[in-house]
Amino acid sequence: MRGPALRRLILIVPLLLLPLASSAAQRRRGLELTVATDHVWRGLTRAGATTLQPAGWVEVPLARTGIRAEAGAWLAAYTHDSQLLKPRFARWRLREANFWLQGTGTAAAGVDASAGVLHYEYLGPAARTTEVYAQLATGSGRLALGPLPLDARAAAFWDVGSAPGGYLEAEAGVGVPILPVATLLLSVEAGASVGRPATPASNPGLRRFTGGNGLTHVDASASLTPALSRACSAFLSLHRQWAIDPAARGNWWWEMGLSRVFGSPWSKP
Repeated sequence: MRGPALRRLILIVPLLLLPLASSAAQRRRGLELTVATDHVWRGLTRAGATTLQPAGWVEVPLARTGIRAEAGAWLAAYTHDSQLLKPRFARWRLREANFWLQGTGTAAAGVDASAGVLHYEYLGPAARTTEVYAQLATGSGRLALGPLPLDARAAAFWDVGSAPGGYLEAEAGVGVPILPVATLLLSVEAGASVGRPATPASNPGLRRFTGGNGLTHVDASASLTPALSRACSAFLSLHRQWAIDPAARGNWWWEMGLSRVFGSPWSKP
């Protein structure tokens, strides 16, 4: 079995078997659907057209370890690669499928630590690749900035596949209650590339990864998040991005989504 096929098998088999690792009462599952005007990933515009992004995940506690194991899949349907930078509606076709396996435990009071592997499968000319990553996150308003709940996270990714190099990401946001069942989340995210060749100035928009060493982009967003129920939530987000790496671009874009959680009420990181 060749290397790429073996890597896919290592990811997909645990993804299928993880739901069997515990009883139905212990498992926690979720479904999500996002619609975005642009498919933006780490500052890069994957598609400059309306994009459908469904996802699903399952999370189970590992007995006597304090660790939660999670497996999931995320899909993106958008226009052909040749239309990446043309903001227009077009027929939706499945172009990308991502799979992840992750373990999460408590690092400190109010802070979760996660580590995992993330595989990118592109249904087009781009090469597939795989990353390993680690993340620290507060989440669920467990920290506060004065009277306001504070969410923050920092993550590091390292590509072990077709695009050797790393990526660092940090995000912080505060939630401002504006309605009894809704919150306005104001967030800032920044990314940095590590150890990759510099992005060429010629035709940078078709690059799949940022390059060089240093900041790639800064993204500020405002998200309205009404709670539909204990198990259902929704969001509507407006983003303003400033590009630093030549492969990224500055623009405005928005996204909205729905999510449904099934199972026990522990917090998903």
